[in-house]
Amino acid sequence: MDDEEMKNIFYDSLENTYDSLPNHCVKLIMGDLNAQIGQEEIYKAVVGKHSLHERSNDNGIKLMNFAISRGMNISSTQFPRKNMYKHTWISPGGRSTSPIDHVLINNRYKSNVTNVKSYRGADVDSDHYLVIGVFKSKMAANIEELEDKWNIVKDSITETAESIIQFTQSSKKNKWFNERCKQGIQDRNNARIKAIQVPTPDNIIEIEIKRKEVSRLIRKEKRMLEKAKIEEIERYKYNPREFFKRCKTIKAGFIPPILSLIDENGALIYGPEIIVNKFKDYFKELLNKIPDNDNNDKETRAYYTIDQEVLAPSLDETKVAIHTLKNKKALGEDRINSEFWKIGGQEVERELHSVILQIWEEERLPESWKETLICPIFKKGDRRKRYAEETVGEYQSGFRKGRSTTDHIFVMRQLMEKHYEYAKDLHMVFVDYKQAYDSVNREKLWEVLKTFGIPLKIIKMV
Repeated sequence: MDDEEMKNIFYDSLENTYDSLPNHCVKLIMGDLNAQIGQEEIYKAVVGKHSLHERSNDNGIKLMNFAISRGMNISSTQFPRKNMYKHTWISPGGRSTSPIDHVLINNRYKSNVTNVKSYRGADVDSDHYLVIGVFKSKMAANIEELEDKWNIVKDSITETAESIIQFTQSSKKNKWFNERCKQGIQDRNNARIKAIQVPTPDNIIEIEIKRKEVSRLIRKEKRMLEKAKIEEIERYKYNPREFFKRCKTIKAGFIPPILSLIDENGALIYGPEIIVNKFKDYFKELLNKIPDNDNNDKETRAYYTIDQEVLAPSLDETKVAIHTLKNKKALGEDRINSEFWKIGGQEVERELHSVILQIWEEERLPESWKETLICPIFKKGDRRKRYAEETVGEYQSGFRKGRSTTDHIFVMRQLMEKHYEYAKDLHMVFVDYKQAYDSVNREKLWEVLKTFGIPLKIIKMV
């Protein structure tokens, strides 16, 4: 195994170890990395102004590429001092010295490192000088602080809504069934019991009369209800949403609940608990695709970017996000409608923005945000869209703003018509990626986003 291969193995192991750590942790990398850090312009985002070398060696380039890809800062190049205190290694015989030992920290905490310096006088029985870094940090905040802050916002909104708005109760299924129907059925039952106890001709005739009366009464009440529904629908003829909503309720009719499920073997299974567990296993397999190790060795083209400092969401962005929420959508686990956020005013906007900023800084979500109802919804683009527009080729027209597949379909039809006209053979291949958007290999997706130069902060927040 040559040196280059060993270096690649080392950095692969370092990247895997780094990626396995929680996002909100302080990440420090220190050691003899044999890296000479230069002052190339492309690496200014991770290298300070006080690097001793003009050009980087191969190890230095590998270290800086690692720092860029993982959002780290090389703190050992950030502080001004005499050149003699920048050197960390001395050659045998003392003929040459070089700064090849370094300290790296993730960008979020780079301001906490106040000094990195080598001490030549310390006797460590090595050809390397002692390197000391000073790291200052406040006491760790309560880990429940974010959760508490979100719960306060959520409870305030839901309690206020419950005190002002009356929640709708589930209506009875047969709205046509009133007191007249109830009394008619009671009279019919009484006549039936009387005919059973005293089966005279008059009593038998009486029960038949009562049956017909009840049938006519029920049909009448149903017709009156249908007429009232039609009149209600006509009142909404200028409101398409409500108009079609009420038409749909009449057209759909009674929809029985699903009490059984067919499993993967074709067997019918029953019971709420069994069905829930079956759905759990299905979505667990669907949404957690096992990484394909066979593709790990394939080369990927990397688009490195030095724009690693991504600004936190502003209050204006939060306001825009709130007011672009669609109305009259189903509730989530928090039982908060989008309308509640909109009518909450500036105070609610500021409180929600405070929660978002803390999430941005800590790179973790409240636990309740991780609980959701599975419902496939196409969401509009956000900060990732501008990066997607730059990297996705012209061939992709589906699911993109301002584009459609109309031209693609037209081209295919022209090809078929021309080949048919001139009696030529045409071979076309159609590939249907079944459940492609749900079965994405997430680990591979993060790697692809990095190669396209998406800022690491955006990837972490995804």
